[in-house]
Amino acid sequence: LRYFSNLYLLNRKEQEQRIEKILEQVDLADLAETYSKGMIQRLQIARGLINDPEILFMDEPTVGLDPIGARMLRNIIRCLKQEGRTVLLTTHYLPEAEELCDRMVIINKGKIVAHGTPAEIKHGYETLEEAYVDLIKEASK
Repeated sequence: LRYFSNLYLLNRKEQEQRIEKILEQVDLADLAETYSKGMIQRLQIARGLINDPEILFMDEPTVGLDPIGARMLRNIIRCLKQEGRTVLLTTHYLPEAEELCDRMVIINKGKIVAHGTPAEIKHGYETLEEAYVDLIKEASK
């Protein structure tokens, strides 16, 4: 985290404050030397937050996290949204996308096949997964 905060040119005081806050947010403050795969994933999330970004890109962010870590991350994403930040999230886990996203884009083979709110995309289907499968099938014809 110090390495990446240096890349973002944060001063020493700001580095220490941000690192402490972020390690607490991702619940890693006491575990520096014994990281599991999930902890490493959480540390990567912390790294992405170190420069206090206005726009955050997250690619499959809950992969490798246990249910507690995944919940924690979803809460962080909600907090970022409440602060007015933009989070671009890529995921195949549609219930999570539906829970977190204000707007969605479904892409198949590099082409946008649907975009809108989760409710707009799901319209006429019982679940977002059903809509997704149907949209992908239709786009693949």
